[in-house]
Order: sequence, then C-alpha cells, then structure tokens
Amino acid sequence: IFGTYKAAINLHDVAGVTVSISFFLWILYYLFVARSLVKHYVPNLDDIKRGIFRQAFFYFFEYFLGRKNPHIATPDSKFNAIQKMSYLFIMFLFLPLVIVSGLLLMNIDPLRGWIITIGGIKFLVDAHYLLACSFFAFLCVHIYMATLGHTPFAHFRQMWTGWEKMESHPQ
Repeated sequence: IFGTYKAAINLHDVAGVTVSISFFLWILYYLFVARSLVKHYVPNLDDIKRGIFRQAFFYFFEYFLGRKNPHIATPDSKFNAIQKMSYLFIMFLFLPLVIVSGLLLMNIDPLRGWIITIGGIKFLVDAHYLLACSFFAFLCVHIYMATLGHTPFAHFRQMWTGWEKMESHPQ
C-alpha cells in the first residue's frame, strides 16, 4: 500500500510530527485561549466519588432500558465523569508518552544515552507499540460509544465538528 518500507516509515514519521504539533496546539488553546483545560478534562471530586459509577451504571444497564443519560452536556460541563477520566489518561498520559517515545525512536543515534537510560531500544519499541494499541482500543470504544445517541449516528456530527446542537427547553 505504501510502496516501500522506507516510504511507510517516512509516512509514519510525518503523521507522528503532525499529531505532536496538533497536541501542543490543542493544549495551548485550552490553557491560554479557552482557559478551560482543567474544567473540561480533569475529573473533580464529585466525578470520582459518584460520577464514574453513575455513568458506568448508565452505559452498562440503564441505556439498554431506554433511560436518560444522567449527564447533560452544557458549555460548562462538556464531558461526563468517564469521558473526563478517559481524556485524562489519553491526552495527559498516553499521548505525551507516545510522542516522547516516537521522538526518541526518530532520533536513535543522538539520543542513544537517553534510550539506554529508560531501558533500551527493545523496551522503547514495545512501549510505543503498546501505546499505539491503547489508542486503537480507545478509538474502537469511542466509535461504539458514539452510536449510543438517540439514533446510531446522532453523535458523529458533534464528534467531527466539536459542537453539539443543544436542545432548547421552554422557559
């Protein structure tokens, strides 16, 4: 599909640099422009104590009984507790680790000392691969969870655009 192995590696490197730049732009935007990184993406105490259990119970049982989602998305509360926890791991742990491991793998000769310090090339390749598997698993779950709207494709538009059509409630 990609021609040569070298072409596939080059494409992978370009994709990695693109993802890295996108990540840093995302984090800068939420830190300095929107100023809502912690509010939207970090679970609060109530999310940890009650929200995760309440949302999991909804996803595993109540959804299939036709009950309403306990979390109502608002501009101030975009994500439910499980979504916040997922994004916390994905965006603040896994993605930085995959970026660092990828940069190390792209620059083996000049960064050989660092690579040896963290466990060697085999450890680094394995870690990068396992992180990639985690992203693939997250993608599969993300796509499945998106089908849990009032219709199977109701949430895909808002995932793509980043904007949810808010229901108007009579005053």
